[in-house]
Amino acid sequence: MATIHRRIDPAIMQKAVVSFVLTVPAIWSDSTRKKTQDAASKTGMQYAATAADQASPPQIFSEPECAAIYVLKDLDSIESLRIKDRILVCDAGGGTVDIITYEILQVRL
Repeated sequence: MATIHRRIDPAIMQKAVVSFVLTVPAIWSDSTRKKTQDAASKTGMQYAATAADQASPPQIFSEPECAAIYVLKDLDSIESLRIKDRILVCDAGGGTVDIITYEILQVRL
């Protein structure tokens, strides 16, 4: 956070809501995710919406979850999605391959 505060105008930082999201391999256990979250918090990766709010640790998401969200937001015709449709995400790279499926339970347009 110190680097961010040095590089960004203080007036902007006072108004900014900063949050941290870390992505981890899908295979990681809950305890490994927690250790990663704790380590990130110790480096200053905590955020609060306002000065009065208590700081929160970074959010942790699996890499395939983030890939699915990106793909869904990037679809040209998201209107074509229907309840019970399924999406398969293959995240290959960095020495691991994660394949995961999601089922559409609700559609909000």
